[in-house]
Amino acid sequence: MASAAACSVSSSGISSSSLWGSGIQELVREQRVASGRSSAARAPGCSAQSVPLQWQQSDAARDAAVRMAEERLKAGMTAANLSSKEVMDADKKYFVPTYARAPLVFVSGQGCWLTDAEGKEYLDMTAGIAVNSLGHGDDTWVKAVAEQAATLTHVSNLYHSIPQVKLAERLVQSSFADRVFLANSGTEANEAAIKFARKFQRYNAEKKEDKRWLKFGKREVATEMVAFNNGFHGRTLGALSLTSKVQYRAPFEPLIPGVHFYDFGDLEGVKKLVKGGKVAAIFVEPVQGEGGVYPAVASFLRGLRELCDETGTILVFDEVQCGLGRTGKLWAHEPYGVNPDIMTLAKPLAGGLPIGAVLVTEAVASAISYGDHGSTFAGGPLVCAAALAVLDRIQKPGFMESVTSKGCQLRTSLAEKLVGKNKHVKEVRGVGLLVGIQLDCSANPVVEAAREAGMILITAGKGDVIRLAPPLIISDKELEKAVEILVACINQALP
Repeated sequence: MASAAACSVSSSGISSSSLWGSGIQELVREQRVASGRSSAARAPGCSAQSVPLQWQQSDAARDAAVRMAEERLKAGMTAANLSSKEVMDADKKYFVPTYARAPLVFVSGQGCWLTDAEGKEYLDMTAGIAVNSLGHGDDTWVKAVAEQAATLTHVSNLYHSIPQVKLAERLVQSSFADRVFLANSGTEANEAAIKFARKFQRYNAEKKEDKRWLKFGKREVATEMVAFNNGFHGRTLGALSLTSKVQYRAPFEPLIPGVHFYDFGDLEGVKKLVKGGKVAAIFVEPVQGEGGVYPAVASFLRGLRELCDETGTILVFDEVQCGLGRTGKLWAHEPYGVNPDIMTLAKPLAGGLPIGAVLVTEAVASAISYGDHGSTFAGGPLVCAAALAVLDRIQKPGFMESVTSKGCQLRTSLAEKLVGKNKHVKEVRGVGLLVGIQLDCSANPVVEAAREAGMILITAGKGDVIRLAPPLIISDKELEKAVEILVACINQALP
C-alpha cells in the first residue's frame, strides 16, 4: 500500500491545473475520435467543410469550455488567489449560517490528504463525513466523471439514460432489491422511503395483494412510524421527524405526527406498539453513525424482521452512512442475515457527487404508480457514471477484506494505546472503517488539537465521541500515522 507521502499532494508533483488541463483535452480528443468528429476520424477526401455544421459548432463549444476551465483553474482556483481569512469572511457575509464550520479552507485533495489555502496538508480521517471512500482525486473516478461530463450531464427523468439504467441494474444485482429509485441525497432517499412505506400500506389495505396482508381482515391504513433514539435520518421535514435529537427537531415542530422513538435495541418495546397494526414502517440504521457509532446486535435486527413479517410492517434499513463497504461488507446488514423491504443509500455512492438511492422489493415497488414521487436532477448521467466507477472499485476482489483488516488494525491499536491508559477514554468501538472513541467529556479539544497537528476529525453522539471514517483506500502507514497523531492529541488535550 502507498505510504502517507505517496498520498500527499505536494509529494505527487502534479498540480491540479496540469492534471485537469491535459486530462480534459485528452478526453475531448478521445470523444471526437469515437464519434467520428475529429480530423483523424474523417474519411479520406473529407474536408472540415463537409462535416455537419452542428458537429463543428459542438466541437467549437467544447473547445471553448475546455479553455475556460483551464483559465479559471490557472487564474482563480489556486491557493494563492484567496487566503483562508478572506474566504471565511466572505462565507460570513453571503451564506445563511446553518453550519458552524471549522476554520479551514481546503483547496485541493489527493488520496487521503487535503491541502488548505496556505498550503498546509491534513490527513483526512473523515472522508467528507463518510463520503469520499476512494479518497480525493482517484484517477479512475476522475476519468469516468470527465468522460461523462464531455458526453451528457443531464436530461431529466422524462427520458432514459444509459448510465442511470446501468447503475440501477448494478444495485439490484448486488443486493436484495428488485427495483431502485434514485434521489440526490440520503435525506431525500429517506423522504422517498417514508412515502413508499405509506403508499404500500394504503395500496395493500385496499387490494391486499401482498401475501403478508392476506391474513388481515378489514383494518385502517397504517401511517405511523418507529425510529430509534440517537438515530439520524436527515433534516427535511419527514426525515427530521424520524431523527431523535431535540435540538434538531424543536425549532421546526410540529413535525409529522405518529412517530414513536425507542431505545436502540429495545425490541420488546417496539413489539408492543407494532402489534397494534398502526405502524407503517420501522426505520433503523444497522450501525448508528451520527448517534455515536453503535452497531446493532444481531438479535435486534432479526427480531425486527420477524415482527415486520408478522404484522405487515415495512422494515427500512438506513445505510446512508454505514453502507457501500464502510463496514467491510458491501451492505452493513449482511452479517446479520436479514434483509429489509427498503434500504436507503447515499453518502459514498457517487464518490463525492450528490446522489441517493432507495432500494426496494417488488412488493413495495408494485404499490408505486406514475407520479407518486419524482425528482428533476436525481440519477443524472454524470452522478450515475461516478457511482458506477465507485462500485467498480469497491467490488474488486480483496477490497472489502482490506477494509475489514484495516478497521481491525485501527480499533486494536487505539484500544491498546488509550483504553486504561487515558482516564477520559472509555471505549473504542465500531466495525470496518467506521470507528468511535467514547470519551467521558467533550471531544472538541481533541478535534482542535488534531487540526493543529495536521489531521481532521469529526465528532458524534453528544459530542463526546470521536468518529473516524477515513477513505477506504487509506494505507497501513497512514493509519499508523493517524493513531500516532490521535493518541498524542488525546493525551495532550485531555490529560
